[in-house]
Amino acid sequence: MMHLSLILISLASMRCIKSHLSINTAEQTIWSQGSIHTTKQSIQTQYSINQRKRNLNLRNNPPPIRHFTAGNTLCRGNNYCDFHQSSKYTWCYTDYSDSWDYCCTGLCDFHQNSYMWCQTGTEWAYCGGNQTYDIQARHCLATFPCGLHQEVPGNNERHFWCYVDLRLNWDYCCAPWSSCDKHGYSYNWCYIMNSKLSDKWQECIPTL
Repeated sequence: MMHLSLILISLASMRCIKSHLSINTAEQTIWSQGSIHTTKQSIQTQYSINQRKRNLNLRNNPPPIRHFTAGNTLCRGNNYCDFHQSSKYTWCYTDYSDSWDYCCTGLCDFHQNSYMWCQTGTEWAYCGGNQTYDIQARHCLATFPCGLHQEVPGNNERHFWCYVDLRLNWDYCCAPWSSCDKHGYSYNWCYIMNSKLSDKWQECIPTL
């Protein structure tokens, strides 16, 4: 009888242990699956947060002015505005096909002319302000504010424009000296060219 009792007790103990192990295994499986799901959600959430932070950072903290040309085009990589190759004027590359543009060393203004220009060392160049909205009141890319962006060198009537998204959708911008307003008409409009002698304009939406 003693041996039978011991056998029964042993069997009962094994069933308890097996049951306990099953519960632990099930809990581990649930916990693991939950962790994977939570981790995936966390990564996606963190990615979204990082993207929003990056976009806000670009908008609130655009690259320093030395990284932009006279026409407000962003310089290539780390090739910021300088007197490169012993030149007498400041410039930088704007893309990897070695396109380049002048950079301002002085104030971008009219300087008693009908067009905006600036000193670039011993030379001068047409230039533009740093507005951040297009004529549809859309925010320009922080790395591509309204500017002349190397359209036609030597042309006094270059228009202001900017990209508004990474798909390279774009539109005109009001000239820095021309506000988006009614100006005596029933609709809002502004001039979009570099020269005050130009009469080229576009309807626009005022920014708040």
